[in-house]
Amino acid sequence: MTDTQPVSSEPTAPKIPRTKEKLDELASAGTLQYKLKNFASAAELYADASEIQAELNGELAPENAELLFLYGRALFKVGLQKSDVLGNRVAQEDKKQPKAPKKAKKTEEANGGTKEETVASKPFFQLTGDENWTDSEEEEEDAEGGEGGEEDDDLSTSFEIFEMARVCYEKQLQAVETANEGDKGKGKAELSPQARAIKEKLADCHGFLAEISLENERFHDAIEDARKALALQEELHPLEHENVSEAHYILSLALEMASVHKAGDEPAETEERAASNGTGKPQPDAQEIDYAMREEAAKHTELAIRSVEARLKKAETVLAGDTLSSEQKKETETLMKDKKGALEDLKTRLADLKTDPKSASLDAIDPSLFQGLVGSLLGSDTSTMKAKLEEATKSANDISGLVKTRKKEKPPVAASDASSGKRKLEVENEEANGKRVKTEDP
Repeated sequence: MTDTQPVSSEPTAPKIPRTKEKLDELASAGTLQYKLKNFASAAELYADASEIQAELNGELAPENAELLFLYGRALFKVGLQKSDVLGNRVAQEDKKQPKAPKKAKKTEEANGGTKEETVASKPFFQLTGDENWTDSEEEEEDAEGGEGGEEDDDLSTSFEIFEMARVCYEKQLQAVETANEGDKGKGKAELSPQARAIKEKLADCHGFLAEISLENERFHDAIEDARKALALQEELHPLEHENVSEAHYILSLALEMASVHKAGDEPAETEERAASNGTGKPQPDAQEIDYAMREEAAKHTELAIRSVEARLKKAETVLAGDTLSSEQKKETETLMKDKKGALEDLKTRLADLKTDPKSASLDAIDPSLFQGLVGSLLGSDTSTMKAKLEEATKSANDISGLVKTRKKEKPPVAASDASSGKRKLEVENEEANGKRVKTEDP
C-alpha cells in the first residue's frame, strides 16, 4: 500500500530564469522605477537582479559593484520614507485605533472548570518560570519590533548591501592600480578616468554608510565612514565642489553627536569629577561632553562654510559674464538663493558649536532681570545702598491690614507633659475624621 501525499492547492510563483538577459531586464526596470521615485518597487527589482547576479558571477565579484550600489541606494530611500511615515501618519493611526483588551489569565480548577484569577486567589509568593509565559508578553515583543522593525531592517539591509558594494569597488580599484603601477607618483592630475569613476563610487558608498549610521545613532561608526568619504572627495574635487562641503558637514554632524554621551557610557569617572557632583559617586544620567570632538566639528563646519562661499563667489563671477542665457541665469540665481540660506544655517551652527552647551542655559538668562532694585545695589557703596533701601521702603505699600487670619486656640498643656519635655502625639486630624490612632492592644 503506497502512501499518498496531499497536494498543495496554492499556486507556486514562477521561477525567475537565471540568465544574463533576465538580469539586464530586471536592472533596467529597477532603474526606471527609481527615476519615477517608486523606491520600494525599484528595491524589489534590484533584489531579484542581485540574486541572479550572485549566482552567475559569485557573491563578491568585482563586476557586481554597480548593481549592489543601486540596490543599496533604493533600500536607503525606502528606509527614509518609512521613517517619515512612522513619525507622522502611523503615529496618528495608532491613536485612533483602540487597544485590544488584555486576556484574563485563567487557572484550571479541580472540577475541570476555569476561573479568573483575582488578588485574593493568588498566594503571597509565587515562583514562575518559562511555563508561565503568556501571550501578552509575546504581543508586547511583537509590538516593539512591529512598527520600527521593518524600517530598521531596510536600513540594516541597505548598510550590508553598501558594504558589499564597497568591497567590490575596492577590488576593482586594486585591479586598476595594479595595471597602472608604472604611472604611480605622478600626482592627482594623472588619475585615470576609470580610477576616478571607481573612487567617486567608493566615496558615495562611505557617505551612505555614514548617513545610515547617523540614522541608527551609531555616531562613532558614522565618523569613520565620514572621514573616508571626505578624504576621497577632497582627492577628487576642489574646495568649492558641493560634494566637499557636504562631506565636511556630515563629518561635523557625526562628531557633534558623538561628543555628547552619558556618564555611564564612558569609562568610570575620576575621583575629582565624582567628588565635584557633591555625592562622591558618578551620576549616571549626567551628560559628558568631549570638547575635542566638538572643536573638530566646529573646524569642519568652518570648512563647509568656506566651500559654500567659494561656490557662491564662482557663481557670481559666471553671472557677471555673458556666457549664460536668460533661463540659465534664472536657474543660477535660484540656486544661489538656496545656497545663501544654507550658508546662514551653517554660520548659526558654527556659533552653536563654539558655545559651551553646559553654560548656554546660564547665558540665555535675560539680563533685564538684574536691572531692578538688586541690580542697582550691586557695586554701590554703603551710604548709597542705605538710601536706596530707605526709598524703596517708603514707596512700599503695607497690605498686612488686608490679610485676615484666624488665631488658633492653644490647648492646655498638662503638668506632667510640660515637666517631662516630651512632645505630645498630635492626633487631631485622625479624630476629626472619625479615626483614632491605635496605641495599645485591646
